[in-house]
Amino acid sequence: MPLSAAKEFFSDPNNLVKISPTYLNMKLSGDVVTEEGKEFDISMHPFGLPIALKWTSRIADVIETEDIFEFKDIQVKGPFKSWTHSHRFVAGTKKIGDASMAEAGTWFYDLVEYEFSVDLAGVLDALVLKRILSQMFSHRKKALREHFAL
Repeated sequence: MPLSAAKEFFSDPNNLVKISPTYLNMKLSGDVVTEEGKEFDISMHPFGLPIALKWTSRIADVIETEDIFEFKDIQVKGPFKSWTHSHRFVAGTKKIGDASMAEAGTWFYDLVEYEFSVDLAGVLDALVLKRILSQMFSHRKKALREHFAL
């Protein structure tokens, strides 16, 4: 897949909803664009629970070159003590079999750095959220493979 396709898809944060598990009941609002400094709100009601997980993310450190597109979404306000999700997309080639064959494509890299709050609610959040995050990223990987026919 070309870098331009990855950039187009991930430049619209609404696509997060498309690649996230439906049981999270995720909704976005605010400046829902991947532009430096823009903020948007995320709300999830996992498994239809009446209590929502809500946070505000800010887009930061956007870099665009011929071979790289990357950005971070940083929690401004929310359930974590801190949260930074780095997205990096790199165009390149991968060797196939012997060195004479190569496949052009785009490689996706996600790095999530977070800390839970330390109060009792934070301990409960940690028990639930860690599992939800693991399932969410596994689902996203599968959804991206299907969306881009990888």
